[in-house]
Amino acid sequence: MYNLSKKDYDELEDFLISEDSPEECMDISTMDGFLTAILIGPETIQPIQWLPFIFRAKSEKDMKRIPTERLNRILDLIITHYNIIAQTFLTDPNSFSPIFYRNTHEGRTIERINEWCMGFMTATGIYGEAWEPLLKDKAFYHLLGAAALFGTPGGMEDLKNDPEIKKVPHQEWVTEVMFAVPDIYRYWLPHRAANRTAKSKEIPTAEPDRNAPCPCGSGKKFKDCCLGKVH
Repeated sequence: MYNLSKKDYDELEDFLISEDSPEECMDISTMDGFLTAILIGPETIQPIQWLPFIFRAKSEKDMKRIPTERLNRILDLIITHYNIIAQTFLTDPNSFSPIFYRNTHEGRTIERINEWCMGFMTATGIYGEAWEPLLKDKAFYHLLGAAALFGTPGGMEDLKNDPEIKKVPHQEWVTEVMFAVPDIYRYWLPHRAANRTAKSKEIPTAEPDRNAPCPCGSGKKFKDCCLGKVH
């Protein structure tokens, strides 16, 4: 069973928002939303394909300046968190708990879902063609409603300007996101099962040779970095 402590998560968050990480690196909430969409979506996407999107490094130099030992530790934390999400959906999808930031306003704690939704919608956008059946399914496309509102530029404009949308209490949007995720997982489950033996979708790159530089940008060989880190 995979597990990370609060100290582990604090360490990961501190790195992701620090000056040591690439300038446009995802924060932990955005990363959690991104990984959730990767895991519950229609295609099997390997870590070697999605890791670069988390770091958003503009060049290999952005990653090479991070000490190797520290980068290995961060990669291990990210992969372990990925496996924790996967294990949750395999055993009890309804127990999934997203990582939302929280604000305090007038003595009340308010869950901030923008970052998480941005990560989720980033993944659906990168692999957009595969997600099209859900978007075109009139019975189920609403499952992406709240995530699209809080996680896309167009949705954010609607939140600001649409009077009907503005009437909806914020907590209803939070609840909608949390309840939609297990349903999205179930929607794609038959599709994933049917394609379980198919080759993983090769976006944006095919798996490199074992001795080639790792696409995550660490500067190390693929065999010494991300190969085999996901179980």
